[in-house]
Amino acid sequence: MDIKQRIQELSLDQKAKLYFMGLVRQGKIDTLPEDPKAAYVSMMMDKDDYGRSVSGKDKSTFIEPEDMTMAARARKMAGMDEAVTDDLSLQELASELGYLNEDKQETIIPLDKLTFDMLKQVFSDDYKNVQFTRTQPDGKEGNYYRDSITFPNIDDSRTSIGDMSALEDWKEKTKSRYGNVDILLKPEADMWFDKVEVIDDKFQDTKNKLAQGKAAAMKRDQELGRSID
Repeated sequence: MDIKQRIQELSLDQKAKLYFMGLVRQGKIDTLPEDPKAAYVSMMMDKDDYGRSVSGKDKSTFIEPEDMTMAARARKMAGMDEAVTDDLSLQELASELGYLNEDKQETIIPLDKLTFDMLKQVFSDDYKNVQFTRTQPDGKEGNYYRDSITFPNIDDSRTSIGDMSALEDWKEKTKSRYGNVDILLKPEADMWFDKVEVIDDKFQDTKNKLAQGKAAAMKRDQELGRSID
């Protein structure tokens, strides 16, 4: 299915999320609205089909000029103006659509593209219980959530991603060693430790070697009669 068809089939809620994600990417807003759909509808009530302010215009239909590019058509069908999406390729738009699956399908996202807002959108059943607040990388106060998702480390441990600060710290450490790796998000995974994976051979090889070394050390201690508790 191409990007044009995918955008045509978006629900209004999905279009709203895609629109505001575009604004977040450009730095025009810091976070997604609490209710993207309501904010989107309110905003679009004051614009015509081409983003111009109007009053009382019917927004249910629009005309696509024959000379519109595919990218322009994609923007038009998503209800987005060029200011939000003129720096996004169709491939990037397709990547953004991966975050909008309402049936909680698995999503693969490059490390650089992953934001804390996107993480909360994908794992919508989590991030409800605020534990405390602290200053975030954007300089603002933000919530740290007790019911957070954990990300894997190479030493077989995991890091709780309770806020933007925790996510950016994990991303920085991971990228410095492995580059812009792909991250697999699995909101429907049965086990809590299976919900996030790093899709990178080097990362997995290092993790496996460390796990094997740990297992070998425990075996030696057992053979020598040492306690491993």
